[in-house]
This record gives sequence, structure tokens and C-alpha cells, in this order.
Amino acid sequence: MSKPQPDELAPRRPLRLLLVEDNAADAELLTVALEWAGYALTTRVVCAGPALREALQEPWDIVISDYVLPGFSGMEAVRIVTETPGAPPVILVSGTVGEEIAVEALREGASDYLLKDRLARLPAAIESAIERHRMADERERISRRLAEQESLGQAVLSSIDAHIAVLDGDGRIVAVNEAWQRFAYGSDGGTEAASPLGENYLDVCRHAVDDESAGPFAKQALEGIEAVMRGERQSFVAEYPCHGPGQPRWFSMKVTPLRGGGKAGVVVAHENVTAVMQGEAERRLNALAMQAMSEGLMVLDHRLAVVNVNDAFSRITGFDADDVRGGYPVQWLRAGNSRALLRRIEQALHAQGEWEGEYACQRKDGEWYTEFVRVRRLSDDINALPYYVVVCTDITPMREYEDRLEYLAHYDELTGLPNKRFFLDCMEEALMRARENRANVACLLLRVDEVRVVNDTLGHATGDALLVEIGRRMLAMPDASRACGRIGDDQFGVFIEGCESEQHLHEAALRLHGLLAEPTSGEGGVALSRVLVGGALSHGGRDDAEALLRRADVALFNAVDDPSGVQLYENGMGERMQRNVDLVRHLRQAVSRDELSVLYQPRYALATGELRCVEALLRWNSRTLGAVSPGEFIPLAEETGLIREIGMWVLQEAFAQLARWRADDVLVPMVAVNLSVVQFRDSRFSDRVLEVAHEAGVRPAEIELEITEGTLVDHYGDVHSELLRLREAGFSIAIDDFGTGYSSLSYLKKIAASTLKVDKAFVDDLPGDNEDFQIVAAVHAIGRALGMTVVAEGVERNEQETCLSGLGCDEVQGFLYSPPVPADEVPKLLVQSLSGRLL
Repeated sequence: MSKPQPDELAPRRPLRLLLVEDNAADAELLTVALEWAGYALTTRVVCAGPALREALQEPWDIVISDYVLPGFSGMEAVRIVTETPGAPPVILVSGTVGEEIAVEALREGASDYLLKDRLARLPAAIESAIERHRMADERERISRRLAEQESLGQAVLSSIDAHIAVLDGDGRIVAVNEAWQRFAYGSDGGTEAASPLGENYLDVCRHAVDDESAGPFAKQALEGIEAVMRGERQSFVAEYPCHGPGQPRWFSMKVTPLRGGGKAGVVVAHENVTAVMQGEAERRLNALAMQAMSEGLMVLDHRLAVVNVNDAFSRITGFDADDVRGGYPVQWLRAGNSRALLRRIEQALHAQGEWEGEYACQRKDGEWYTEFVRVRRLSDDINALPYYVVVCTDITPMREYEDRLEYLAHYDELTGLPNKRFFLDCMEEALMRARENRANVACLLLRVDEVRVVNDTLGHATGDALLVEIGRRMLAMPDASRACGRIGDDQFGVFIEGCESEQHLHEAALRLHGLLAEPTSGEGGVALSRVLVGGALSHGGRDDAEALLRRADVALFNAVDDPSGVQLYENGMGERMQRNVDLVRHLRQAVSRDELSVLYQPRYALATGELRCVEALLRWNSRTLGAVSPGEFIPLAEETGLIREIGMWVLQEAFAQLARWRADDVLVPMVAVNLSVVQFRDSRFSDRVLEVAHEAGVRPAEIELEITEGTLVDHYGDVHSELLRLREAGFSIAIDDFGTGYSSLSYLKKIAASTLKVDKAFVDDLPGDNEDFQIVAAVHAIGRALGMTVVAEGVERNEQETCLSGLGCDEVQGFLYSPPVPADEVPKLLVQSLSGRLL
């Protein structure tokens, strides 16, 4: 199967590529291969160690290195990449990599290796390397999180040495332990050390109460000790801060009576509970962190029963802690294979102490979702039985996004039809089957011109609705042997397997044309009347998909001239298409190259010979192609939209020339300029015409704007409002080629045109052809009834002039009087007496 061309409409995957390569051709080959594979590349090429180290300071998705480099080697590049913190994965590519070198590259840290003649595997190798690198980073991140979770709920308690003092009934210290002595005096109670014995502890507390820096606990402690000594309380317990310089400390105080009651005295014990207080603060902080995690978290005991879950788990699954505590994961993992999955997890945990993977499961309300799970066993030196931490991540949005990307890679989002890339792949498979079975495959390519018109006139929403309707009709085609796709903005393709002959293909093309040419029922009543179909047949599947599509495209191009709108490929068609391609290519540069010019053909009053108007006619003399007929290049200019630029140039040139004649006292009564329907699709067209007239310094009353009868009838909605604005601004409106279409007199009345021009086709056979005579007479009658001037075009013989005079025609134009002439010859026409030539 040949490789399809890249689809410009398909979304492209971004890839930041750092390439270690000294051969520019190899580098180009590799990047082209990746672009063909659908990547949008950001590439940097280096070929030495220092440059590689400097480049690795930037973020890259993948590093690809050649093995053989001058003064440097691919193996050194692998080492540099793997030794650089945060570096991306690296793939080694060479034309000479042997097994030993490949093994060494992998041992040094390369993600993969490839031979240069097998670059087709490169996209898969890149995706695999990036995914493994991402998973490694993810595992490292989860490992760090699990390490933090290991300390959750684990209070680190140190041994507590209580500071104990015995008070007599009056509050004097009669005995202390070594811990009290060390804390209070920094000694072990030796004979030379200061001794608290005999000191009244109540007086110490009273002094602390008077000292505001001691805080409120001093009063609380004094009252508590006295209450116990009086027998009013069985005991007194309180915690209080006793912070040292730069060291926060917390103590617990407990007062209990001596045997015999309060009068016998009390025991005062102070215990350093700083570690307990800090541990409790850490537990509270860890509990808050656990609840704040965005991932669901479960803690399992050694039986894999649930001990606790966080809030994120409940948000993801819909199960709260009471639903699952004491139960087993299988109770809410309602997937069909959940028990088998749980057994595999158990086996992995017993063997490796960890497991990770993804599966589909159901929330409490029954909704299915995809979850990625990481499980790790936790144990310490104290607890003989392990615990397990389970981190759950809802990856449903990510999987849906990936599925969406997969769909968009193969199908057109708007119509649901296969896109060009997928269509060509499917047609290539059909051609392979045809070669095996000695059968034929046909390709039909069709274009709906109204899509562009609707977009320009009714808006893209209506245009999109039209495309959807086209897709619906194509999908509803009954022939099961065909497949269809959207090839471009307004082009669609169909291939038919088992097409017996060109006659069969032509019949299928006509059916398809008829199906799509039926009017739609959408907004605006848009009709698919302008449908062109081109077809090509591959006998025995000899062509590849691209070649068959090209031949169908050539036939489609030639379908423009076929009355049926359908054309099959014939030898030699490509030459005309190439001619038009060349014409369009050179026509795009015609204005900037000053290849265009305007000639002026006079129009005379038939009765008096007076020159009434000169018509501006466009001519093109290409430096490369020579003189090109207007009948050849103007339709192409309209089809490609170039007529907008060219038409505006003609207006500027004609208006400026009229201004120059006025400045030279050459009193040309009026200049006529032809307009295309494409120009009217610019919503500001009338404003632009007025701007050009203002800049040239000419009055609208001196200008006649001509549109064809076909433009008026077929595109009335496009031109009506703009023509009225131009008419109201003072321009005269002429209807050219009148009588060739299906005119409506109401259109003429609404437009308020001032001139009707009889098409040359009806003048050619005068006076001999009676039908043409009657048509010209009818046009004159219509013009006279509507108060319009009737002009006959293409007058070339005296007998035509005589006949037109007898019919009462107002004005004439043609080679009998003058061909189109350059602007500098127009003054001669003004002064030339025509009385001898006109009746």
C-alpha cells in the first residue's frame, strides 16, 4: 500500500525533537518521515557534545542520535542525555548498528535503536519511548507520594522522663527526682548542686502569676494545686507551653494527692510532651493533606480490606467511607472481571509489593468510567502485618479525549464522513483486493459549488448545514459496494468496488449527480443545483489510490463544460487542466507585473452617429504565455476569486482614465465597466466603488456598471441590495447579454436599470433569421415600455445596422464601427464624423 499524502485538514501531533546528526540529508529525511507520520515538529539539530549539553537545557519530547558522528559518537550522546537531569528519552539511529552495539546502547540508557532503512517504525518507537518515559516519571511521582503517605498516622514518640516533685501540706518541696533536678538546675543532684528542697512551690507559682510573661497557665496551675491540697479535686491535669530560645516545647502537668489526703501533701509531675504534640500536629496535617489530594486514596489492611478512604475517592466513585470501610475493593469494582483482577493484584503485591494498571469500573450510580490505579505495600519494623496504599485516578476525560483524537484522525467532524486520508487508505485497500481478484475499482469526485456561495451570502452556519445534508445523502446511497468521504471544503469522493465498466461508472455518476442536485429543505431554500462529478476507472486495480483520485480530479475539472455536469476521465484531459493551472499561477501576478491593460470600444446612437459611451474591456498580455483571450482567463479569475482584485483594478483604471480625459477636455459622455457576481459577495463592494470614484474625481452619473442577465437572475439575492445602493448613488445600471437567460421583468423593474444590451448571438443572423428578429423586437419593446435604452452588441455588417434601425434600436456597438482601442485613440473617435456610416 502506498503512503498517502499528509492531510492538511487533519490535526497534527506536536513533537519537540532534538536531533544529533551531522548529515543534513539524513536529518531532512528523518524530519520528513515524521511530518508524513502526522507530527508538527519543533526541531533543533546538533552534532557535538557541548552543543548537545546546551540544547538539553531546553524542554524536548525526544532525542534522536546518529551512531556515527565526526569527533563524537552516538554512544557518547546517549550517556550525555541519560546523565542530564530531566532529560527526555533518547533513540539511537544508524545504518550500521549491530546487536552488540544495540545492547550496549540500551545498557547505557537508550530507549530504543533503529536502522536508518527502517524509519517506518520510528513513529511507533517515539511514542513508545515517550510513553515509557512518562510512566517512569509518573511512577517516581507516585513513589514520592507513597513515601509521604507511609508516615501518615505514624506518631513518633520518644521516652518521657517525668519531672517529679513532692510537696508537703504547706507547698514546700520535700523531694525531687533527677529529671526535675536536671531540668531545673542542670545537675544530677550532687552535694554541690543547688537544691530545690525547702523551696515553696506555691510561692514560685504565685510569683509566676504576677509575672505577665508567664502567661495564664501560672494562675491555672496554682489554683489546681491548691484545690487538690484542700481535697476539692482528686487530681489536676493540664498541658502548657514552655518554649526555650528558638525551641518550642510543651509539657503536661499532673497533680495528685499523697496518701492520707491533701494535708499530707501532693505529687507534682511535669512531663515533656513536645514530641506528642508535634506528632499530633503532623497527624492532623497529614490527614488534611490526604483529604486535599485530587487522587482517590484508599488504605487497606493486610487482608486487603478497606481501612479508610479520602474525600477524592468518594467524589470519584460515589462511595463514601462508611460504604466501603471494612469491605473489599471487589465490592464496588463492578466490572465483569473484577474478581480475577483482584487476584492478579494480590499476586503482584505478594511478589513485588506493588501493582499499577487501568480498568473500567462503575460508580455507585452505575455510570461507567476508566480508572488508573497504583497500589503499594507499606510496612515498618514494628508492625508485622503490612498495610497497602491505593491511589486511584479517574482518567475517563483523558481516554475520551484520546478517542476523540482517534476519531478526528479518520473522520470529518462536520459530516461524519471519512476524511481524505482515511478515504485514500480505504480506497487503497479496495485496490489491493481488486488486484487479487482481477476486479475494477472506480472513483467519483464531486464538487458542490453552492457551498462557497452559501458561506459568502448566508453565512457559515447555513453552509455547514448544507454540508451535513450532503453527507447524509451520500451515506444513504444504497450501493453497498461503495464508500464515501469528504475530500476538501466542497469536494466529496466515492469509490465503487466491482465496477463492471465505464458505462456502469457513468450511470453511477449520473445517479449521484441527481441525488445531490435535488433542492434541500434547509434555511434559505438553497438548491444543490451546481453539482459537478468527475469519474475514473481503474481496471484490475492497476492504479494506486492517489493516482486514481488525480484522474478523477482531472475529469471533475473538465465536467464544467459538460451540460450534464458529469465527465469521465479520458486521455489528454490533463493537458487542459495543466493549461488552466498555469493560467491561474501567472494570473495571480498579472497586476503586480503590469501585464493587464484596458481597451475601450465605442457605443453610438444609431439615429445620429453620436458617440454615447465607451466600454472598458480587460486584456491580458502575459510575459510568459503571451496574449490570453478574455474568454479563457476571466472565467478562471471568477472561479478562483482573483476577479475581486482584478475587477477593482479595472474600476480604478477606467475611472482614472475618465478623469484624465476630462482634464484634457476630451468629453467622453460615459464609461461602462463590467462587473462580476463574485465582486458583489463583498458586503462593502458598493462602498469601495464609491471610494474609487471619489479618489479618481469622477461623478457616478458618468459611469455605467454592467452585469449580465444571468448574474441578475441566478444571483439576485447577492446583487440586489448592492445594485440599489449604486443606483441610488447615481451610477447607471446596464443589463448585458439580455435574452440569453430566463429573465423576470420584475427584476428589471426592481433594479431600475437604464440600459438593455441585446446579446450578440441574436444580432449575428439578422436580418435573415426570423426568430432572432422577433427576439430583438421583443427586447426593444420591453426596453421601450420600461423607459430603457436598448443597445445591440456585435454589429459587424451594414444589413444588420439597417435591420436594427428598422426595429427602432437606440444604440449600436461592434466591429462595423470600431474595435476596442487604446485610450489615446478615443479622442479621434469623438471628432470623427460617423454620419456616412450610420443611418
